[in-house]
Amino acid sequence: MRPSRSPTIVLPGIAVLGIVILLGSIVAVVADEPAKPEAASREKVARRFAAEHHPELARLLGELAKQDRKQYDAAITDIHRAIDRMEKYREKHPEKYEITLEDWKLSSRIRLAVARMSLTKDPELEAQLRELVEGRQRLRLKPLRTEAERIESRLEKIRTTIAEHDANPEAAVEKELASLLRSVRSAEDRGRGKSAKPAPEKPANETPAAPAPAPEA
Repeated sequence: MRPSRSPTIVLPGIAVLGIVILLGSIVAVVADEPAKPEAASREKVARRFAAEHHPELARLLGELAKQDRKQYDAAITDIHRAIDRMEKYREKHPEKYEITLEDWKLSSRIRLAVARMSLTKDPELEAQLRELVEGRQRLRLKPLRTEAERIESRLEKIRTTIAEHDANPEAAVEKELASLLRSVRSAEDRGRGKSAKPAPEKPANETPAAPAPAPEA
């Protein structure tokens, strides 16, 4: 008889993270495939990022590295993509950077909660999931509200311009006509300036001509 193989022991955390990966990318926003740095450097950056912004995910990554290297590498790649995407906003759009970072943190926690709910029916997990979803929806509404305010401000200026014109359309016509006539006169003045030829100036060091001699008597 062949000796039976010992079953592979999978920690609960690994099962959770494995389901997360099967559900899709861990990150909420995935950019185009970035240029990949050295694998070791990429792994270090991703692990440090996870430890800072989602400690629970960082712990699960440590377990996954021991159990399933392929899934671990996939998770590291996804996290690094998210980092690349967020770094594009850090300097020029700091507010967008902060929102994208918070979105990633909430989305990562949501996926872990969904994965856990697939393994155990715990009412507390559902309550936690609801709270996370509510938080993410509030977060994603922030830039939409800001954009709506910007558009409303622009519309108000447009309405004011239209109202001023409708109140006195003749004044608007006269104002534009006066501007056009000024440009015409300016062009005419430039044309006359080019056509007028100034008398040539004498060199400063030129010696004056000697007077003609008087006629002889």
